[in-house]
Amino acid sequence: MTAARVEPVGALFVDLGEGREDKERGGIRYTRQPRAKYECLLCHATEGPVTGPIDVRQFVATIRDAHKTTCRPTHPNQKGNTSA
Repeated sequence: MTAARVEPVGALFVDLGEGREDKERGGIRYTRQPRAKYECLLCHATEGPVTGPIDVRQFVATIRDAHKTTCRPTHPNQKGNTSA
């Protein structure tokens, strides 16, 4: 059985930040906010960075599909961001 060749089409960088649980106020008190960015290897675009736990969660959940709508590969033989 021959393995199919898989090439990466994007890179998602996520920094989970640094924080401690705040029992008095509830939740997490961050000393360094979470952040994320996406770099497309086909069109060389960068999306983000976004910061904050809620924004990072939303960004990570949607960026691959959202970027597919605007991806324009820089090389004519590339087919676009269809397997991200």
